[in-house]
Amino acid sequence: MIFYLARKYLANTLVFAAIFGLFPILFGGSWTAVLAPALFWGSAAAAGYTYWRFRKKKVWPLYDNLRLSPVVLLGALFLALQPLTLALALYL
Repeated sequence: MIFYLARKYLANTLVFAAIFGLFPILFGGSWTAVLAPALFWGSAAAAGYTYWRFRKKKVWPLYDNLRLSPVVLLGALFLALQPLTLALALYL
């Protein structure tokens, strides 16, 4: 079940990062200045959206056997993605 959560979270992260990255590019921003913040804010928005979506579908009770709250699970996924954001920020 954790792989399903991670897959949905990462898919939502890519969608939100694309949205947050596309608007500044359309208005004259550069890729190097937009990529790392878009990935950061995309992952933050994906955590909230995934939480809301799973609550709406009533899927969270299936994760009770992990003995961790949904906020901890999504927070761990968010923090696991941040080294990539930091690497992109330092590289670009």
